[in-house]
Amino acid sequence: MGTGACRQEFSGKRVIYWEPGTALTDTRNTLYCIRINTGNDPYSSWAEKFAAFLQTPGVADISGLVVGNGSHDDEGACYYRAIVTLVAARQHLPGLTTLRFGDGDIRQAEEEPFWIEPGTLSSLLAAYPALDMLCISGTNGIRAGSLSHERLRTLIIESSGLDARIIHEVQHAHLPALEHLELWTGLKDWGCTTTLADLAPLLSARIFPHLRSLGLRACSFADDVACMLAQSPLLAQLHRLDLSLGTLGDRGAEALLHSPMIHTLKELDIHHHFCSQELVTRLQGAGMSVDSSEPQPADKARFIGLHV
Repeated sequence: MGTGACRQEFSGKRVIYWEPGTALTDTRNTLYCIRINTGNDPYSSWAEKFAAFLQTPGVADISGLVVGNGSHDDEGACYYRAIVTLVAARQHLPGLTTLRFGDGDIRQAEEEPFWIEPGTLSSLLAAYPALDMLCISGTNGIRAGSLSHERLRTLIIESSGLDARIIHEVQHAHLPALEHLELWTGLKDWGCTTTLADLAPLLSARIFPHLRSLGLRACSFADDVACMLAQSPLLAQLHRLDLSLGTLGDRGAEALLHSPMIHTLKELDIHHHFCSQELVTRLQGAGMSVDSSEPQPADKARFIGLHV
C-alpha cells in the first residue's frame, strides 16, 4: 500500500483510529477509522474488524466513519467488500452522516486502484438515507454507476488520475441537495482521461441547482477550466471556488478577473498556483477571500502540462 500520512482530521472533525477497547465518545464530532494494520493486526480482514466495532457500546450514535487505506483484503485492493459490509450493517448505524473511503494523503501516497463496480455506490447511498457527505479517495477503477440521493450535500472524489467516465456519471447523478462538489482530476500519467470537453456540461450549466462550492483540484488544465467558468452562469451561482493544487496561471486568473460574475464569490482557493504576484494582488483586491499560498515557478507548470 501507499505510504501517505494518515489523516487526523477531516471536514472539521477529528479522526480516531478504532482498536479493541476504544471507547466511542463525542460521536457527533468524531470520525472513527477502521483500518487493517498490515502485519500486526489481530483481525485478518476489514469485515472482521468492522464486525467487532459494531459490538462497541454506543456505536448506534456515531455520525462519521472512515474506511481506511490498508483495509482491503482481496486481490486488486477493492472497496467492494467494505461497501457490501456497510450496506448489510445499515441498521446498526442509523445516524451515519459522513462517510469517507481512504485515510491517507493522496498528494503523498502512491495511489493503488480501489475498484468500485457499477451499482455498488448506488446501493450504499440507498442504505444510508441520512448521509450528508461522501468522500472517496483513490479512485482509479471506480465506476460510480447511477447515483441518486435526496439529502447528500457534499460529494468529494479524490484521484491522482480521474477517468472521464466518473465525470459523466456525476453529471447524470440525481443529487438535488448537493451544495459542495469536489473533483481531483490529476495527470494523464496517473490514469486521467478527463478533458475540458468532459467537464463542459458541468462547467457551462446549472446541473445542481443548490451547488455553492465547486472544487476542481489537482487539475493540469486549470487555466482552461478557469476560462470556461469565467463565461459560465455557474460562476454566478457559486460562493466558493477551489482550483488549488493545479496549474492555474495568469491566463486563467485574468479570465476570472474579467468576468462580472466573479463578484458573487466569497472564497477563492488557488494555493499551489503558477500566477504572477501582479495577478495574485489583483485577485486579492476583487472583494473575496483568496488563498494564494504555495506559489510555484512557471517552468514547473510547463513541465506538468506535458503530461496532459
